[in-house]
Amino acid sequence: MKTPIPISIRIKTSDHPKWPKWFSIKNYDCLADLTAAQFLNELEFRLTLHNSPTLPNGRKLTDSKRWQLIQKGYVIINSNPVTQPDFPTVIALNHVDLLGITEEIKLRSGDHYLDLEPQLLMPLLGQNLDLTKPNKAILGDCEFLINQLRKTLSIPEPKAPDNFQANEKTFKKLLTYKLIPYLDLMMYCYNHVPFYEDNWQKLEFTQNVLSELLLGEESKQDPRIELYKKTYAPFYRKILSNESHLMQLLANIRQNTWVLGTKMQDI
Repeated sequence: MKTPIPISIRIKTSDHPKWPKWFSIKNYDCLADLTAAQFLNELEFRLTLHNSPTLPNGRKLTDSKRWQLIQKGYVIINSNPVTQPDFPTVIALNHVDLLGITEEIKLRSGDHYLDLEPQLLMPLLGQNLDLTKPNKAILGDCEFLINQLRKTLSIPEPKAPDNFQANEKTFKKLLTYKLIPYLDLMMYCYNHVPFYEDNWQKLEFTQNVLSELLLGEESKQDPRIELYKKTYAPFYRKILSNESHLMQLLANIRQNTWVLGTKMQDI
């Protein structure tokens, strides 16, 4: 018997008891001073949480320590140069609780989840990469292995429309359209009460509330809500609904040495 998903709590005005008093868009001004490489680290941490498994009751898990930092106003939480960057094609166990991963496997495979073959979970395990070869040669070998695995599992390669521009101009929009603060607000929707509490319900923000939180006072001439509906909201839907687009964009940026070392405000 499936666990019923609780009805969401809808926030419409700033006097709501669940209004995110911790959130200030001014705290995110510092993102413009990050290099693209540092910005990638911050973004990919949020994307890992955004794409984390959903439990049967509709709740997501998160990294509680870093989430507490965000709520205290520290928005740069993953750009320590000593920290290895998190790549979106790898499940980062330090970010996603093992319970969440277990629940995801159960939901997908039912009672047979314990019988999954290890090579299906880690298909490239045991393959040796010769790191003395040039990057292009290594990437070619990896692409061959991926194609063989897709063929074995009858999984076609996803095709992205040709009109998507996965370049630095699109990457800069991730900053100007405030994707990281938006993802933090979405994270709050799943983490507004401690995990051990039973009275959990997901939060939802109206577009009017999101426009107030994200745009602040930057739109005094045009109605703020109209600006959000026509530009910000469509951008979030487009960039987050197509994972292959976003992954291609981030992969292209990683290969651009100039962009990686350039501050976001200067791209």
